Amino acid sequence: MILLFQIDNLSRIHESVCPFANALKERGVKKGDRVCIYMPKIPEAAYAKACLARIGAIHSVVFGGFSPESLKEEF
Repeated sequence: MILLFQIDNLSRIHESVCPFANALKERGVKKGDRVCIYMPKIPEAAYAKACLARIGAIHSVVFGGFSPESLKEEF
């Protein structure tokens, strides 16, 4: 896995994002879908956002430090 801070140019970002974006599409994520990213504030969170943007899915980020109980209250 390539971490976002290791990527030094746009073509490498594209090469890294496309396989994961394709995997999400194979699992049924499509343009206009709403996807919640539940992870800590790590470089991979930005990578996940780039994958969803590539598909055209709408993303929302929820900090991974929230407990399931607090998330239930929010939603």
